[in-house]
Amino acid sequence: MRKFTLRASAPAVLAAILTQACTASTAPSANRRVHSILEPLDSTGRVVVVPDSVHAAVPFVVTVGTVGSPCVGLDSAAIQPTADGVEIIPYDAVPTTLTNCPQEVYLQPRHFKVAVPGPVIGIVRVVGRVLHDGTSTLGETVAVVRVVP
Repeated sequence: MRKFTLRASAPAVLAAILTQACTASTAPSANRRVHSILEPLDSTGRVVVVPDSVHAAVPFVVTVGTVGSPCVGLDSAAIQPTADGVEIIPYDAVPTTLTNCPQEVYLQPRHFKVAVPGPVIGIVRVVGRVLHDGTSTLGETVAVVRVVP
């Protein structure tokens, strides 16, 4: 696993994860499905990476930067076509009770295969949690891909 520096400290990231996960549960080992925390993939600040151009209706890979932790599992994603492209909502599975969780977070790139009808300028919209000043809020980031016939 590649080490990197998060925009926020590990305790702040874990606190954001726990804030979303700690709710009443009937089962002590239950997981809660939460929006993934979005994080830039590299020094350019890009959270979403797409090819410059793709062919209409042909699947291509979208890479999304999210935050990972030994205590948080990857969950599925909701992928929905939109009028101008596609929307991706990645999720994590967070235990409702965390004990002995290491104070470690890392970049967790996720790869999604999508297709956009065209030809258009396709908008790939990713919805997830964004950290700012130690607070987690729901936000989105977009990338543009040229869709050719």
